[in-house]
Amino acid sequence: LANLPELLRALLASDNAVRDTAEATLKVLGKDPALVPALLGHVRSDPDAQVRQLSAVVLKRRILGHWQKLSKDTQEQVKNVLLDGVVKEPMAAVRRSIADVVSKVAKATVPMGQWNQLPEFLAQCTQSPEEGHRDVAFVIFASLTETIVTVMTQHFATLGGLFQNGLSDPSIKVRIAAMRAVNALISNVSGEPSEIQIVKNLVPHILNAARKAIAAGEEESAGLAYEVLDELIESQPAALTGQIPEVVSFCVEVAQAPALSTVTRRRALDVIAFLARFKPKALLRAKLVQPLLRVLCPLCGEPKEAELAGEDDVDAEEEEEMQVQTVAAQLVDLLALKVPAKHVLPEVLAFAAPGISSPDPKRRHAAVACPRIH
Repeated sequence: LANLPELLRALLASDNAVRDTAEATLKVLGKDPALVPALLGHVRSDPDAQVRQLSAVVLKRRILGHWQKLSKDTQEQVKNVLLDGVVKEPMAAVRRSIADVVSKVAKATVPMGQWNQLPEFLAQCTQSPEEGHRDVAFVIFASLTETIVTVMTQHFATLGGLFQNGLSDPSIKVRIAAMRAVNALISNVSGEPSEIQIVKNLVPHILNAARKAIAAGEEESAGLAYEVLDELIESQPAALTGQIPEVVSFCVEVAQAPALSTVTRRRALDVIAFLARFKPKALLRAKLVQPLLRVLCPLCGEPKEAELAGEDDVDAEEEEEMQVQTVAAQLVDLLALKVPAKHVLPEVLAFAAPGISSPDPKRRHAAVACPRIH
């Protein structure tokens, strides 16, 4: 272990032979529990940020294998030094790698009641004036939600409040991290009415965070909101009671925005398709079917993109399925299958009849495509 500083630098070498030798040496050293505090020392004090990050990556791989061999005092020291690193490490990439180690240790300790101060520490970090602290707290929350929820059921409202604040954070980086944490939280909701209500209160903030991400040009990050909404529709539909009009309004807003990418617009339509498939009666009760059709029918005439941005390695058939006009037409068809025809056919025919003779080729195409429902 005396040569650990040189070994870590060798692992970063561009020479393959040097790296291979270093990896073989590390494999031997990896059997010694003393490697844990030694690596942790480099995580916190090495002057080279690359070495600090590499030390954290190696520590993440090794720490659980040695955890039970460490004395209680050493375990406590490791936990304290890790939390100190989360707060004081100046480099974001290194801080994220330290957070990964925290998550590893937490999964082995929190359920056993051996790191009870961690949830409180993370809660404090979400209130920090430092963006990096708030961001890393939600990163850890996202990886630990299942672990923490099991021991914090009585504090579920606290988690909900923290995540609500995160979704409204002035920093887009923090909002994105909070969105990932919310997605993990939803996956672990028990179904208790009190928990469902807390998740329900998050929905407007999820939509607002997605709108802000789109406005900032972060369309890919906004896609996290679609994942959250899909999860809600499929596993916690009660949390959407009374909120479906707002969800549909957001998705329609995105689907109708030609300046946004095809991928972003299609994913918004996919959320509506999830609703049509799993909650068609809710769409009817909210009187959303006809307004939806008035949006979807014109989209059936959308021009196709020659090449879909953000989608690699797709064949012609898959590309066709990803086009906005194709997804819109499929959604019209799905609505026709899921709700009584009296709510669909009159609206479709009212659009198609005058559209056939329209001077606009897109409108004529849409008029032909819409009535092709089963």
